[in-house]
Amino acid sequence: MDLKQKVAFVSGLMEGLSFDLDSKEGKMFDAILGILEELVEELDEMQEDHEDLEEFVEALDDDLNEVEEILGFSEDEEEEEAEDEDEDDDFVDIKCPKCGEVVCFDPKVIWDKEEPVEVLCPNCDTVVFSSDQCGEGCECGCDCGCEEAEEDHE
Repeated sequence: MDLKQKVAFVSGLMEGLSFDLDSKEGKMFDAILGILEELVEELDEMQEDHEDLEEFVEALDDDLNEVEEILGFSEDEEEEEAEDEDEDDDFVDIKCPKCGEVVCFDPKVIWDKEEPVEVLCPNCDTVVFSSDQCGEGCECGCDCGCEEAEEDHE
């Protein structure tokens, strides 16, 4: 029995019990029944709208899949691109020796510059890394193998 049938059943019960619709109780039950009928109608409309939207989204998905096939996209390529993007996000974290704040920076920025670059702690403005301190090869992003950068990196 669906919701509409249940409300109709309750309506029939109310009529069968011969409620006096002019009494306080009769007016209350009649009002409640009216609200239930409106709610059932609204719910039915919402369910129809939902079904229409589901059909529309499925049609859009099918159309999008066709376009992806025409353009040569596949889910495997999208996953590989996402993995490549994750690999590109290699940042270096160095703990500030003065205040203990962890400073995160992209090491590529340091070595793309001609002049020396210093990374400052945003909390206390202490230099936590300087491209003058290290050469290419350490774990702090420049790969020089210096002990100071390795200690800061831990």
